[in-house]
Amino acid sequence: MKNSFESGGGNNIFEEREIQERKNMLALLNSYVDEHDLSVDDVELAYHIYLGATEAELGRVGEVSSEVYELTEVMKEYTEKHLPVSDIAQLIEGLRRKENSHIGLMNIISALPITEREKDVIASIPQDLRGGNLAILDESGNEVVVLKIKSTDESERKDLEIELSDRLSEYKDVVSAIQFEEM
Repeated sequence: MKNSFESGGGNNIFEEREIQERKNMLALLNSYVDEHDLSVDDVELAYHIYLGATEAELGRVGEVSSEVYELTEVMKEYTEKHLPVSDIAQLIEGLRRKENSHIGLMNIISALPITEREKDVIASIPQDLRGGNLAILDESGNEVVVLKIKSTDESERKDLEIELSDRLSEYKDVVSAIQFEEM
């Protein structure tokens, strides 16, 4: 007979609650970073200090702001509430990726075997906050996939760049041409 506290393939209510609590703590951590206008480098610095590195070891003697130390305390508080340190590392990785989203997208676009005009069209989607359908075509001119892109606002530009980068990376080996229909 199955015990009511056994995990049923990830459906355990306690596991779900823990996952939600982790997401909430990461969202609060992210909000703290935004509210205090901290850079990714600041967050990474706070993370290293949290892990025990000194200003001297980091080559930052006298350069660490009070906000970075406050963030270190927030990290400590959340890890004491069972937020895995690896989640903080993943948050930093995500912030770094967001910070470099435009460069990442441009690198992916430049590597695609499509015309310069098509590359410009793709680049204009997040640049001009355009919405529509982006069809990825194979060598035969057949649609491989149609990406439905919602028109967005300035605050979501970097998220759009990341999503577009991810999706174009998925199809980079089959794309031969693109078509964009603005909506």
